[in-house]
Amino acid sequence: MNEDTEAQLRIEVWKTTIEVQQHFNEIEWKIRGLALTLVTGVLGASAFAAKDGTTLNLHIFHLKLAAAILIAGAFIWSAFYVVDKVWYHRLLMGSVRYGETVEKSLGTIMPGVGLTTRISQESPYKFKILGVGAERSLHSDQKLSFLYWSIGILLLILAAGAQIGVSSSNGQASTTPTSTATTTASPHIRHTLADRTTIRCVPFQAGPQRPQLPPGVRPSVTCRGQICDCLAPPSDHIRGSYSWA
Repeated sequence: MNEDTEAQLRIEVWKTTIEVQQHFNEIEWKIRGLALTLVTGVLGASAFAAKDGTTLNLHIFHLKLAAAILIAGAFIWSAFYVVDKVWYHRLLMGSVRYGETVEKSLGTIMPGVGLTTRISQESPYKFKILGVGAERSLHSDQKLSFLYWSIGILLLILAAGAQIGVSSSNGQASTTPTSTATTTASPHIRHTLADRTTIRCVPFQAGPQRPQLPPGVRPSVTCRGQICDCLAPPSDHIRGSYSWA
């Protein structure tokens, strides 16, 4: 094999290496695009679930649907992290290192060949903490980890907030009517509720299974979804369907 043929083969190897680098880079960006689309959908679905107030009964505890969606989104997001960094990013880095080796072998034949080497030199992001101290470098592996870890932790924080925040509001809603109900006494209402007679919190008028309330006495209504608590003096309560007539 003469020198010209060998040089031509090295150039073809270099071109193929650049194409492989582009291929893996495109795959990684497609993965990240799908992952970010997932996060957008998860945030929208969790916001809708939080507004609806749906709760999952897991027998051990009650999990808000909004929190469950965010937790599931965090797990799927971590799967994208594995496919991106642990899988394809390692292949990309392997092709980059091989490209640098090929470019070194072409140095005497084509002195201008050095794209892979130049990209590797410019890739690290150099910075100083608060603008002082020694200069630090953020390489591609660290950039990728920062992207996935920051969004993953954010999803878990939002999930905790959805669970704790909604639970706290429910607790306040269930205790407030009880405290106000104890301020007024009504034996008639107390007797009715003690018998667990179904009462609909619709117009507060007498009717079948709707006793006549004394003047000025109104049951307190606390609703969550389609289920409401009807609270009447002094502290007894029943649970039934709720609608406006």
